[in-house]
Amino acid sequence: MIVDIPGWVCHGHADGISAIDIHPTGRRLVTCGTLPQIKMWNLLPILDSAAERDPNVPKLLAVLSEHQGSVLVVRFSNSGQLLASGGNDNTVLVYKLSSAPATAKLGSKWVNLENWKTVGSIRGHALDVTGLSWSPSDTHLATCSMDGSILIHAVSPEGQGSLVHSIRQQHHGWVKAVAFDPVGRYLASQGRNGVKVWDLSREWALAGHIEEPFHKAPEAAFRLR
Repeated sequence: MIVDIPGWVCHGHADGISAIDIHPTGRRLVTCGTLPQIKMWNLLPILDSAAERDPNVPKLLAVLSEHQGSVLVVRFSNSGQLLASGGNDNTVLVYKLSSAPATAKLGSKWVNLENWKTVGSIRGHALDVTGLSWSPSDTHLATCSMDGSILIHAVSPEGQGSLVHSIRQQHHGWVKAVAFDPVGRYLASQGRNGVKVWDLSREWALAGHIEEPFHKAPEAAFRLR
C-alpha cells in the first residue's frame, strides 16, 4: 500500500516511517519510525488544504517517547480509547487518552496538545515486536515478534494486559503480522512459510494454512508485510 502524506508528517529528515494507523473517528493519524517516538497528528490539515494553511489548526497533537528503541508498529483499539505500540525493545506499550492537561517532558520545550498516558507495559517477546492486532471487542491484543512467537493478551478497559495464550515456533523464522477476523473467532498470522489461521473457540488450534503466494516471500521484507 502506498500512502501519500505531506512532507511535514515526518520523524526527522533521514528517518523513515515504519507504520501508521488512523483513529476510528477519522480525526487522528498516528505514525512511528526509526526513532523511539510515536507522533499523533491531526488528520484534518492532511485532508484539507485550507486547514493545512490555517495557522490556528494544529498539525502535531502529541509526541510519545516511552520506548527504548525504534517503534515498529502502532494500532488504535477499535473503540479508539487505547493505542498499542511495539518496538525493538521487545516491549508492547498501551496508552490511553487522558482528559488531564498535558505537560512538557523534562528537557523538552514541546507541550503535547493531547495527553496520551502510558497505562500498560506488556513483555514476553525475546526480540522485536513486529505486529499487533486488537480483537473486535478490544478485550484481547495479539502480538508477534522476530523471535517467532505469537502472544495473546487479555486487556482490561484501563489498558493493563495479561498473557492468556502463546503460539511458538509455528512459522519459519519470524512472524511478520497478525490480524483478528471481524467476528473475533479467528486470528491470522503471517510468516515466511505462509499465513496460518488459529481458532480461538478451539483453544487456538490451527484451522488453516495458506502457503501460496507466500512461500517465496523474502525474510527481510518487513516493510512489505
